[in-house]
Amino acid sequence: MGQRAPTFGGKMETLLNLPRQLSSQEVNAMIRKLGTDEKSALRILPGGHPPKSMSGCIIRVNRSMRPAYPSNMVDLMDPEMERKGPSKFDMAQVEPWFHESQKDAGMKGIDVYRFLKRKNILTSCLNLQDGYAIRAKGVAVYRRFFENQATFLWASVIKDNFTNLKVPFLFPCGRKVLLGWNWLFNFLDSNRPALRFGDQYWKFGQMRP
Repeated sequence: MGQRAPTFGGKMETLLNLPRQLSSQEVNAMIRKLGTDEKSALRILPGGHPPKSMSGCIIRVNRSMRPAYPSNMVDLMDPEMERKGPSKFDMAQVEPWFHESQKDAGMKGIDVYRFLKRKNILTSCLNLQDGYAIRAKGVAVYRRFFENQATFLWASVIKDNFTNLKVPFLFPCGRKVLLGWNWLFNFLDSNRPALRFGDQYWKFGQMRP
């Protein structure tokens, strides 16, 4: 049985039709208009996540140092993406992304990767440096934004000494966030999305691909 969402009479439909990302001014206006409180309003927004300006979870990334790769890595497939990205960002500006085909029977990782490159989406994807910084925030922060999903860092695909292509991913395990490497010929469903900087990030002009 699914969790029952709080109701506010005829106001429920209005709340559910709001966009996922709102400014603090818009949230406050919504609260005044609907006569509810901030905690209850945020709980039933699509995705259950706070808006960009209210997250308060800032990720800081040291781009000056090369991240640690597996010892059997022989090649980085997109070296131009290795240290690309902001020195800090708000977690609410990061969104999970998956291909439509991942919702059905799943999609091979290699096909997801090729699609990201062909459509130039890879330039907005997070890399291994971002993954280490997110992992350092701990499992509570990770689950707040991504629940129990395994999230993929497609900007850091590598080739190992057996010529296998692998992509790093984060996943919660007990009290920790772990980092693994997935073979690109495994199938990925919609619970294994890419992490990318979403529209709110580009809107505020903090980074350009």
